Amino acid sequence: MNRFGVFKPWPMQRLRMAQPLGRWLPTRWLRRLPPKKLGDIDLILPGGDATGTVWISSGLEQPMRRLPKEALALRVVGIEGATPAVTYNPDSALLTNGDALELSFFMALLPLLATSLRRRVTKLRVALGGVGFPQVSTAARLVSREVGELVIVGQEPSLIRVAGQIMAETGLSVRIRSQWPNEGLDLAIGCGIVPPVKSRVISLFNSGQRIISTPHFSWNYKDVAPVLAEEIASFAAAEALLLTLGGFNGTGYYPGQISLRWVEHIKYLANQLELNLVSESLDTQKSVGYN
Repeated sequence: MNRFGVFKPWPMQRLRMAQPLGRWLPTRWLRRLPPKKLGDIDLILPGGDATGTVWISSGLEQPMRRLPKEALALRVVGIEGATPAVTYNPDSALLTNGDALELSFFMALLPLLATSLRRRVTKLRVALGGVGFPQVSTAARLVSREVGELVIVGQEPSLIRVAGQIMAETGLSVRIRSQWPNEGLDLAIGCGIVPPVKSRVISLFNSGQRIISTPHFSWNYKDVAPVLAEEIASFAAAEALLLTLGGFNGTGYYPGQISLRWVEHIKYLANQLELNLVSESLDTQKSVGYN
């Protein structure tokens, strides 16, 4: 049986119900507690069976520096909402936050978005920006392969190099602006933010603003409590599962960092494992955990 793990931050009121003496402990003490194991979940998939362990905590900064021993023995661990600023890097595990999976799903959805805007995808006028240079640059290079016009919003000097890469790869001339344009756009894509524009807005890598029609993996649960099924249905869990079943060997990839090659690898694994995608939300339908 293949094994993977998922860490999920919970709102304080839910954590108080799950932790022993949680109702009486001060909030500052609760925030410093190590992650609590919520339970295990067995998954039956076309690509093979796997068992996932779910841990919960009040956040990421402090608890993730003290991963449970059980997690250190796993090859793949997904951390919901993780960013490179969080320091957790056990040598025994690959850590992933689901960003590559979300971006690959968005690229598959882009033609449908163009249709809803009554435009061909090759004619779309798109602006893209946000927080996290790796997220912005990777998303920009992928989106530039499909659209007709692209503006990258940001002030990082490295964006000039990204524009040069895009020109070499696709022939598309990309403009760089320090502020979001208010006119002449069909679509605005924010990486970790919600773009402040009037056009159609998509927010990637933002668990509070998931795309409504994001596809998800259709998996079957075996002997699992409903709360575990809800917590496991996340981008971090799905990407960790993909890597576990795909026999990840760590060659050429870096934990917690998104890249063009990483996104393509995740997409390749999904195709190889023949996991079905359906037009429903990958995130849970109601407010559960970090989602």
